[in-house]
Amino acid sequence: MKKKYEEDLVDSYEEYEPYEEYEEASEPQDDLVFVDLSVDEDAMEEENTEDEYEEIETEEPKKKHSKLKIAQLVIALVVVVLIVMGFLRVMKWQKGKKLVIDPDSLTEDYTTESMDYVEYFDPTRVDGYCYDGSWDILILGDCSIYGEDEKKGIAGQLKDKTGANVISLSLPDTALSFKNVNYSLDDPTDAFALYGIVYSMAIAEVPNYAMQEEAATYMKDSEIYTAYIEKLKSLDMESIDTILIAYGTYDFLQNRPTLDGFATEETPYGTATGVDGALYNAIKILKARYPEKQIVVSSPNFFFVESEDGMIGADLQKNLGGTLGDYIGGMGAATSATNSCFVDNYFGAGFNCDNYEGFLTEDGTGLTEKGVRAIVDHIYKFLYIPK
Repeated sequence: MKKKYEEDLVDSYEEYEPYEEYEEASEPQDDLVFVDLSVDEDAMEEENTEDEYEEIETEEPKKKHSKLKIAQLVIALVVVVLIVMGFLRVMKWQKGKKLVIDPDSLTEDYTTESMDYVEYFDPTRVDGYCYDGSWDILILGDCSIYGEDEKKGIAGQLKDKTGANVISLSLPDTALSFKNVNYSLDDPTDAFALYGIVYSMAIAEVPNYAMQEEAATYMKDSEIYTAYIEKLKSLDMESIDTILIAYGTYDFLQNRPTLDGFATEETPYGTATGVDGALYNAIKILKARYPEKQIVVSSPNFFFVESEDGMIGADLQKNLGGTLGDYIGGMGAATSATNSCFVDNYFGAGFNCDNYEGFLTEDGTGLTEKGVRAIVDHIYKFLYIPK
């Protein structure tokens, strides 16, 4: 029985031999390739993603290229439109058109701002002041008022306007400023500059015109200057209420500088060899000696000057200190710095380069009676009327 069982077991074992051979044959071989399904799925996803990305990359440049073309076309169209519009504007400008301005429709102010400066003045606040009952105005002037008609000129019309006693002292060839730093008889004209006159008039307790008397003998028209000095010496400065300074025209015509020398604490507008420095220093001397007197500076008005191209407006002529407007601007600044009144006849008298006709003589260098009246009316607004 036992033997029979062993034989059956051997037979059974032999039957399963092929399985063992199958297992051995199922061992990995070098020529077999195993595929991991999980790896295959990921790889497939990555491959699909790459394919999609390639498709997107291929489509985006096409879209960008298309957009770029559109943008270029738009820019080109805008440029063409601007060129056409510019061409049409130039053609219209060349053709010209009558300019019509309706004053009622203007919303902006096209007038030039005046540089007038009004300084309140009250001589009664000065110790020792006593009004003598007579209003006396002294005018110190240059060629702008020299040779005027006694009745129709600035002095005559100012007298009629105010009722005051007006004394006009002017010279044809005299300036605000000194020509030389140091005065000498080599150039005696400096003795008759405003700064020289004021220095002799007010630097000492008693006016002394010895410098002018000596200089007059060297002047070409000495009789004019001698007569001027005699009028100076006859002045009763104590009775004068207002000193009206009407200079600046000759400085501009002679191409004098507006600012000259270094500014210091005592001379913030330079030295007396410049228009601004001479005016500032002259006013300071007058105010120190005569604090009870009103000082008023009257600027030049618009006029014409001779140039290489003929007669042109002083607003176009540029000299060493600029145009006439530049000269007047500096004079206004120097005057206001001394707390004195400044009458801007260039921008504030009512006539200029646009509407000078009727106010100036035919040659454009002098004032007509109408022009004088405009200047006098303007000056009058600044005068203190003593009581």
